[in-house]
Amino acid sequence: MYTKMQAKKFYIICPDDQVTEETDKKRMLWSVGDIVNERPPLTRWREEYKERLRNGWRSRKCREYDT
Repeated sequence: MYTKMQAKKFYIICPDDQVTEETDKKRMLWSVGDIVNERPPLTRWREEYKERLRNGWRSRKCREYDT
């Protein structure tokens, strides 16, 4: 855990109970994308990622990822 924290690759994902379950799922999927694509943590709040998030988030449903 400490090694990943020092490498800035440690993440905690917590639903906030302030939005719908569908929105929580989309947020979690985006956060996993941060991890697997080695983006900085919490890119959904970063200005340079807002357009990419807006385009990708609205166009997909979480059910697309069900297996």
